[in-house]
Amino acid sequence: MAERPQESLTRLLVWNYALAHERTLKVVEVLSEEQFAKPLHRSVHSIGWQLWHIARWDDRFAEILLTNLPDLARAHGAPRQLWNSESIGERWGFPVGNLGLRDTGTDMTDEDADQLTLPGKSEVTEYARRAFAFADNVCGSLTDQLILMESPRDPDRESIGQNVMYWIDHVNRHLGMMEAMKGQLGLTGSAT
Repeated sequence: MAERPQESLTRLLVWNYALAHERTLKVVEVLSEEQFAKPLHRSVHSIGWQLWHIARWDDRFAEILLTNLPDLARAHGAPRQLWNSESIGERWGFPVGNLGLRDTGTDMTDEDADQLTLPGKSEVTEYARRAFAFADNVCGSLTDQLILMESPRDPDRESIGQNVMYWIDHVNRHLGMMEAMKGQLGLTGSAT
């Protein structure tokens, strides 16, 4: 488990974000390939799909932070997504450009989402592990001053901290779905 940081608003946010990632990866550890890929219902996509979707958004969030905060880009390199820079979608045979909002799975129809054939568990998990590490590393450079500032170009004029909270919530919502789905498969669902 991630070591608890010295107390500050920023360190607590960053630590909880990394903890959510750690727990998400733990949920999939014992799953077979079939359990990882099996949807439970037409509108409840597989645990593998949930993991891919979380990783896609967190990969995108890291890029947003690097785009909006030049000091972070100086420390971590040019804004980028692993997904795009490594042509992961193309390698997986996904219909890149047709994967919903910003190619993340959000707003995909159930039919389109059901048509996606994920690669094996290890490949999806490795992408998620790397995307999470990338996002955690970028967020780890946030300062107390940055966390309270309005996020540049944010249409809702929210702070960087509010954005981090939103993505922590996003990870945890899908983590809860994954835990429940794992329980439906007859396994212990909890990641803790």
